[in-house]
Amino acid sequence: MKKTASTISRIDDSENNPFTTDFRYEPKSYISNDNHSYEKLEQGLTWKDKGNRNLTLTSIRGTGKTSTLQNLKQRLDDEYDNVVTIFVNSDNQILDNILSSAINALPSDSKKDLEASATFFGVLKIARTDKFDKPNSYQASIQEVLNQYEKNNIQLVVFIDEIQHVTDELRILFGAQKTIYNENGPMMIISAGLPSIDEKLKTDPALSFLLRSRDLTIGNLSNIQIADKYRSIFKEDELSNEQIERLSKDIQGYPYLYQLVGYEIWNSLLEKKRLTLNKF
Repeated sequence: MKKTASTISRIDDSENNPFTTDFRYEPKSYISNDNHSYEKLEQGLTWKDKGNRNLTLTSIRGTGKTSTLQNLKQRLDDEYDNVVTIFVNSDNQILDNILSSAINALPSDSKKDLEASATFFGVLKIARTDKFDKPNSYQASIQEVLNQYEKNNIQLVVFIDEIQHVTDELRILFGAQKTIYNENGPMMIISAGLPSIDEKLKTDPALSFLLRSRDLTIGNLSNIQIADKYRSIFKEDELSNEQIERLSKDIQGYPYLYQLVGYEIWNSLLEKKRLTLNKF
């Protein structure tokens, strides 16, 4: 169902701006362009297509990779009770972040099982001390955690944003998924990056098994999608139909540019309103 203007806070405060220029947050005015991606994700989640257990979303800058990942994560959170989702940025210490988040999301009994395992924490300590020289230690730690997920019939879906290089941490993570379960385990990995990253991942000598994984290109928004969204947010006396049609064409389908233009228009209208009120 299309949103109406009443669903968005009116122009009375910059904090109510439904648009954002910050890549870290999903905007309130997000335009979904990821139904195909979600379909592929669900095919992997339900084992209809094992190749979709690893998905790589690619596109050029400004086309909404981060927002797409965030929206896919939110849809899984909303629709599945037996799925745990984790969102990490490839620039951070992804192995520690994933392990910590995965452990925290386990049922209390499973956490106790891990806490009672001296082997688990001993191996994890070795892994964190020398993770790149002894990747098997980290893989053993990941296996212990994933065993608990399998025991509880829970699937773990890891979203990795902005992969730019094939790092040792990525090799360990993908390698753990392959080595431990041969892609039959409870972990899915959904990553995003520029078009070049898909080739980098699949041609890396340690990750050749990713040739069986799927890659999807995120397409641009249509002029109609952009125009309809602007009309649902701005009143006609704020942004005319003619202006909306011209802007929708000029934006050329780029999600980030759609956000930037909307953000500036909102703030411009807010400033105009303030100037008008100051006259009285």
